Amino acid sequence: MSSTKIPLLNDYKKEFVYKRLPETFFGGLKLRFGYQVPFYVFIFQILTWLFPFLIGGTLILVTEVTGFPVLYSALISGILDFLIVLTLQLFHLFHRCNKVQTITDDFNLKEKNKLTNIKQLINEDDEIEFDSCFSYSTFKFIIPPKKYAFNIFFHSLISGILCGFAVWYFQPRTLNVLYNNNTSATVIIFIFSWLSFLIGHHSLMVGAGARPVETATYKMTDQYEIEDISRMFHICIFFAFHLVEVYVSSFSIVNQILHVVFLFLPFLWFFAFLPTLEPLFFWTLEQVLIFCLGGSPMSTNLRIVLGFLLGSLALIPACFLRNTTSLIAYASIFGFILSNDVITLMVSGVSYLEEAFLNKKTVKELGKKKQTVRNVRREVLFLLWMLALSTLISCMCVIYESDITPNSSVKLSLEILFIILFAVTYVMQDMQRVFVVFGIFRNSLYRLKTKSNKYYFTTYLDVFGFLHWLLVYAVNPLLMTSFCSLYVVSSNATPSFVTALYATHAFRMIWQRSKDGLAVLAVYGVMDLISANKWVWFEETSPGLILILLDLIMDRLIKFVENIWFMPQLAVLNYTDKKLRRKSSLKLLIANLLLFPYLLAIAAISATISAPVLPLFTLPIFLVGFPRPAKFWPSTAGDVTSSNNTSESSTYSEMNEEIVRNITKGIKYGSYTSTLSPGTNLKFYLLRSQDRTMFVQTLESGYNYVMMTCKGLELQETSCHSVEVTGVDDMCDDAFDKSDTRTQQSAYNSHAFSSALTLLDQFNIEGYSDSTTSLTGIIDNLAAMKRFGPDFVNSLTWLLLRHRDSWYQRDVVTAPTPVASSRMEEMKQRPSSPPGVVIDDDDDNDDFWGSSSTDDDDELSGGDVTLGLPAMEMGTRKKQQELLADQLQKKAEKKSKKSGFKEIHGDF
Repeated sequence: MSSTKIPLLNDYKKEFVYKRLPETFFGGLKLRFGYQVPFYVFIFQILTWLFPFLIGGTLILVTEVTGFPVLYSALISGILDFLIVLTLQLFHLFHRCNKVQTITDDFNLKEKNKLTNIKQLINEDDEIEFDSCFSYSTFKFIIPPKKYAFNIFFHSLISGILCGFAVWYFQPRTLNVLYNNNTSATVIIFIFSWLSFLIGHHSLMVGAGARPVETATYKMTDQYEIEDISRMFHICIFFAFHLVEVYVSSFSIVNQILHVVFLFLPFLWFFAFLPTLEPLFFWTLEQVLIFCLGGSPMSTNLRIVLGFLLGSLALIPACFLRNTTSLIAYASIFGFILSNDVITLMVSGVSYLEEAFLNKKTVKELGKKKQTVRNVRREVLFLLWMLALSTLISCMCVIYESDITPNSSVKLSLEILFIILFAVTYVMQDMQRVFVVFGIFRNSLYRLKTKSNKYYFTTYLDVFGFLHWLLVYAVNPLLMTSFCSLYVVSSNATPSFVTALYATHAFRMIWQRSKDGLAVLAVYGVMDLISANKWVWFEETSPGLILILLDLIMDRLIKFVENIWFMPQLAVLNYTDKKLRRKSSLKLLIANLLLFPYLLAIAAISATISAPVLPLFTLPIFLVGFPRPAKFWPSTAGDVTSSNNTSESSTYSEMNEEIVRNITKGIKYGSYTSTLSPGTNLKFYLLRSQDRTMFVQTLESGYNYVMMTCKGLELQETSCHSVEVTGVDDMCDDAFDKSDTRTQQSAYNSHAFSSALTLLDQFNIEGYSDSTTSLTGIIDNLAAMKRFGPDFVNSLTWLLLRHRDSWYQRDVVTAPTPVASSRMEEMKQRPSSPPGVVIDDDDDNDDFWGSSSTDDDDELSGGDVTLGLPAMEMGTRKKQQELLADQLQKKAEKKSKKSGFKEIHGDF
């Protein structure tokens, strides 16, 4: 089998990669250049990189030899490091603020700097000119300045504190006690621990020009220099466990393991296993918000912080409520309120008041938004009604809990009802899609879809959508509220933080993530039915804690299944696809089969920490990515700092509003959502229309709102783009294309097990249309070129048979036969059109297929019309020729009067 000869890395990229990889591994130390560099640059770099070890190692040696107190050595090392780092960065600040030169020198310096800057901009290798050993340009290259004055002091302070801790952490005396006087282990850990510390420390000394480019990059820009302290933050965690072990002796084993893991920190940084500080911070807040407070992922980093603060503020008063009744009522009210888009409602309310009062808008000007206000009013009334019902049900359940809970049949009935509702919800969702039962079988009801207007499709399946909406947004939350009010928090439970946490999570989850809550309660019901008082741990564990654990476990389990589905598919596709196949593809496929336990481990680890699986260079070589927030893109659409605004943005912006409207409708009706997609598994949608491809990801969702981001891909103009979307187009054609009525659609989805895409639906939108046909990637395809010969023969044969009435005749017909009536007979004998070509049989002016067509005024009257084989009588043949000439002349005169043209579009 042939393989692609495209190299994994182009020649002009290899030099860049060979320079960047050592720089990333050694913490920003530049050991390779694309141009000649003076020797003193390497010497100064190494001395700068080693100076914490020169100070700390000297003090450790003094402590070990003379018995000098370790505490004093650590203090001296920290102070010296702080002063040195601070002095180096203050020199940049002093140099910027105090440039005193003569006019001539200043003019010459400006001209020289201007020429140098131009040369550096033009040169793609970023060549730097070093004037001398002690020039400012050399100093600035080795130790670039910090961007903010605050970071100069803050980073120097962190550097000094951690260098002081390093003297104590790496003390051979401490290591001997930890590893039972094992000299070999002490020496190895001492040397490589200092190496790991130096690699992490270097970014605190230097600015943006010399800090390492992290492989665990979450954002392209680091505006506030947060990445400079990321590696030292990881080191600080190891120091913190060592400090805890001093006061808690049970941590000694953990401390031993962490000392060994500390040696591998450079590899963990290099392979992007550890996240930088910013994604780690927001990932932690998001996990707490979802699985502790019952919320959902947020669309932006600011909303993550605000959502966490609002949830925490709602939790704190719940910890001090004295009885269960008040706790349940409080959790039910605030769970419903926080499940709505509170932040946007607050912002909208403030802006409306500003328009009404501060800007002094007239009633007429405000009346322009009457329709919007009416919709908002109707929505608010519905929300208030549901809030009142939820509060009433929760209070009534708590009041009559003593009469209900002794009757076990009530709990059993609710659990069975949750299981049934879960199954019914799945059926309602599945029946609205083109394929059912996990996308395997074709939905026979989907063909009843009919087009009602230019915006969307109205179908008989809307009944299933309305029933789904009624269950998910009205019936299920109220039933789950009654169950949680009765059984999540016991009436005898004492007010505490744990009890308040259980109630807050449960009551917010059933409104914020209603489907997730139903799935969790259905699984809880199955476990309760199976246990039947046999599982002691299940009976003794609080239902609130079990719901939190089930919410977390189901989220991680779905991620694990998705990883297991993705990894083998990529390995197989890398070998079967001609465009992706390389000489090493078969070897990689065999290696993945032999190392299948390794793939399971990678999938399990990535699912456990909610991190993506990283295929190295898009090859089936899988690594664990770093944890990050659930949203795929760190920046939202429209952010000027991102690469969203291009020349093609206007093409997609016209479609954005209608796409959001249709997807929101599909999510509300359940046709575009998954039954099992809890927690951090945000839905991705791939939209395809002509040569346009768009990614849509849901970023945040609640009871009455959903937020999403739309990303349009560049318009395909190369063979690579054409090949990438060919598979998507084939799947869509098999599922939705009904233009060729001669072929019967298969009852099965042929792409069900060979693709990660699940076909859902189609809808119409208004937008720019480009009907040009591009054969890029087809006519230059070797397989297509091999098919041209046989296909040409088949097409020519079909065309000749189609026009057989034009070049031979059967019999002589003496009876006068009008052409208009004989047309119907001819249409019955006409062969079907080739696939992909739409023929308008009602158009009498279309003579593409050689059929005789006449209008009423051109109808032949009388005469002999010959059809069939040539006649032997000379008179009859002459009449035939005259008649045929008259027909051709009339048709030519008619065509000459016509204007315009008709296009026939078809697939190649």
